[in-house]
Amino acid sequence: MTARPDTITFMTGGGPVMKVLGLVWHFGVHIVVGTVLFTFIGTAAVILHLFVQWIETLQTPLIIPYVLKTLEYVVFALDVLAYLWFLFRIVWQFMLEVRDETR
Repeated sequence: MTARPDTITFMTGGGPVMKVLGLVWHFGVHIVVGTVLFTFIGTAAVILHLFVQWIETLQTPLIIPYVLKTLEYVVFALDVLAYLWFLFRIVWQFMLEVRDETR
């Protein structure tokens, strides 16, 4: 009994199915690593928020908590925008690579 050529190609890793699976793996790794990195930046905003709450209990001048709170919101907003841009770019790149691979 002989194997079909497409089965051999699939088993040896040279077929288009394996290339697409490789692209899916690459996409998944990018999403996970990117999410972890952006979570660290988001965590910095949360830590800054806790710091601002602590500073407010010390009866510091109002300008200091105000500036730090503004910085907290800016860091968080930029983190969210950068994460959305990252997701858009990665999904777009993945779609282009799959399209090129399946032509």
